[in-house]
Amino acid sequence: YSNNEKETLGGLFYNAQIGMLTSYNNSYTAREVMQTWVLFGDPTVTYRYRESQNVIATHPATGAENMTSFTIECETDGVLFVISQDGVILGTAVSSGGVATILGIVLISDSDLTVVGTKQNYIPYEGTVALSGLSNEELNWNNIKVYPNPAQDFLHIDWAGQNMTSIELIDISGKVVLTVKPANQSNHTINTSAVADGFYLLKLANETSQDIRKIVIK
Repeated sequence: YSNNEKETLGGLFYNAQIGMLTSYNNSYTAREVMQTWVLFGDPTVTYRYRESQNVIATHPATGAENMTSFTIECETDGVLFVISQDGVILGTAVSSGGVATILGIVLISDSDLTVVGTKQNYIPYEGTVALSGLSNEELNWNNIKVYPNPAQDFLHIDWAGQNMTSIELIDISGKVVLTVKPANQSNHTINTSAVADGFYLLKLANETSQDIRKIVIK
C-alpha cells in the first residue's frame, strides 16, 4: 500500500493480512483464515529491500573514565548509534551532518565500551572503546593530529571538534619563530618551506591547558 508502507517484519505481516481481506472482500472465510496466521520472531526487525552498504564511521579508540559524552563521525546521516557497557545501553544518538554525539553517559564499570551503528539497507557498524585513566583534557590533546613529522614544506594541524586558541613554533633556543591565533577553525597549515632545518617545539594551547609536540623540519 503506497499510503501505508512498512519497514518491519510485523508491518509486512499485518499489511499482508489487510491485503488478503481486501482481495477477498472481507469475507468470513478470509477473516477466519487470517486469524490462523502466526508471526514467529521479533516484529520490530527491519528488512533490507536493496543492496546493502557499509556504515562508515570513525571515533576515538579510547575514552576517559569520567566521560559523559562521546562523538562519532559518520559519512551517512540517519544512522542510529548505541553505546553500551556490559550489555547495558548507556546512550544513543542519530548521525546528522556527519556526526553523532551521545550525551548523558554514565559508566557502570571499567569494562570496554561497545559502539554499534544501524540503518536500514546498511550493514551495521561495530566498534569498541577502551577506557583510559587519562582525563578528558589529556584525551583531547591525544586526538589532535600533527603531520607530517618530519615536515618539509608544510605542517598540518587538525583539531576538529575541539578548541584551539594559540599555536607557536619554538626553536631550540626558546625563540618563538611563528605564532598563530586560530579563529573559528578546525585545522591550520603552517608553511615551513622558509623555516630553517632543525628541531622545534610546537606549542598548542586552549583556554585551560597546553600541549607540546617535538617537530623536525628538514
